[in-house]
Amino acid sequence: HANNGAQHIQVFADSIRTRQPASSPVEDAVRSDVISHLCDIAVRSGERITWDPAKQQITGGSEKTRAMMSRPMRQPWTL
Repeated sequence: HANNGAQHIQVFADSIRTRQPASSPVEDAVRSDVISHLCDIAVRSGERITWDPAKQQITGGSEKTRAMMSRPMRQPWTL
Protein backbone atom coordinates (compact mmCIF):
# COMPACT_ATOMS: atom_id res chain seq x y z
CA HIS A 1 0.00 0.00 0.00
CA ALA A 2 1.22 3.48 -0.88
CA ASN A 3 0.06 4.80 2.49
CA ASN A 4 2.36 2.48 4.47
CA GLY A 5 5.38 4.69 3.77
CA ALA A 6 3.57 7.78 5.03
CA GLN A 7 2.43 5.90 8.16
CA HIS A 8 5.98 4.73 8.80
CA ILE A 9 7.27 8.30 8.56
CA GLN A 10 4.53 9.52 10.92
CA VAL A 11 5.32 6.81 13.50
CA PHE A 12 9.01 7.76 13.31
CA ALA A 13 8.24 11.47 13.69
CA ASP A 14 5.93 10.74 16.64
CA SER A 15 8.65 8.72 18.38
CA ILE A 16 11.05 11.64 18.04
CA ARG A 17 8.47 14.14 19.26
CA THR A 18 7.38 12.05 22.27
CA ARG A 19 10.82 10.53 22.94
CA GLN A 20 9.17 7.11 22.99
CA PRO A 21 10.78 4.10 21.30
CA ALA A 22 9.87 3.65 17.64
CA SER A 23 7.81 0.63 16.64
CA SER A 24 10.76 -0.47 14.48
CA PRO A 25 13.92 -0.21 16.60
CA VAL A 26 17.01 1.02 14.77
CA GLU A 27 18.87 -2.08 15.97
CA ASP A 28 16.55 -4.25 13.85
CA ALA A 29 17.27 -2.13 10.79
CA VAL A 30 21.02 -2.36 11.41
CA ARG A 31 20.83 -6.14 11.78
CA SER A 32 18.98 -6.39 8.46
CA ASP A 33 21.50 -4.14 6.74
CA VAL A 34 24.46 -6.11 8.09
CA ILE A 35 22.98 -9.37 6.80
CA SER A 36 22.51 -7.84 3.35
CA HIS A 37 26.05 -6.45 3.27
CA LEU A 38 27.55 -9.76 4.42
CA CYS A 39 25.66 -11.65 1.72
CA ASP A 40 26.88 -9.17 -0.89
CA ILE A 41 30.48 -9.50 0.31
CA ALA A 42 30.29 -13.32 0.25
CA VAL A 43 28.85 -13.36 -3.27
CA ARG A 44 31.30 -10.80 -4.66
CA SER A 45 34.35 -12.36 -3.01
CA GLY A 46 33.32 -15.96 -3.60
CA GLU A 47 34.46 -16.69 -0.05
CA ARG A 48 32.69 -18.22 2.89
CA ILE A 49 32.68 -15.64 5.65
CA THR A 50 31.93 -15.73 9.36
CA TRP A 51 30.49 -12.78 11.28
CA ASP A 52 31.38 -12.01 14.90
CA PRO A 53 28.38 -10.00 16.17
CA ALA A 54 30.12 -9.02 19.42
CA LYS A 55 33.08 -7.48 17.59
CA GLN A 56 30.98 -6.39 14.59
CA GLN A 57 33.52 -7.78 12.15
CA ILE A 58 34.18 -10.57 9.70
CA THR A 59 36.37 -13.30 11.13
CA GLY A 60 38.39 -15.56 8.88
CA GLY A 61 38.35 -15.00 5.16
CA SER A 62 40.92 -12.99 3.30
CA GLU A 63 42.13 -9.48 4.07
CA LYS A 64 40.44 -8.38 0.85
CA THR A 65 37.12 -9.74 2.08
CA ARG A 66 37.49 -8.05 5.49
CA ALA A 67 38.40 -4.79 3.75
CA MET A 68 35.04 -4.86 1.94
CA MET A 69 33.34 -3.96 5.25
CA SER A 70 34.36 -0.33 4.80
CA ARG A 71 35.67 2.07 2.23
CA PRO A 72 37.62 5.30 2.32
CA MET A 73 35.52 8.32 3.21
CA ARG A 74 35.57 11.51 1.18
CA GLN A 75 37.03 14.57 2.84
CA PRO A 76 36.02 16.20 5.12
CA TRP A 77 34.04 13.22 6.48
CA THR A 78 35.61 11.15 9.25
CA LEU A 79 34.57 8.68 11.92
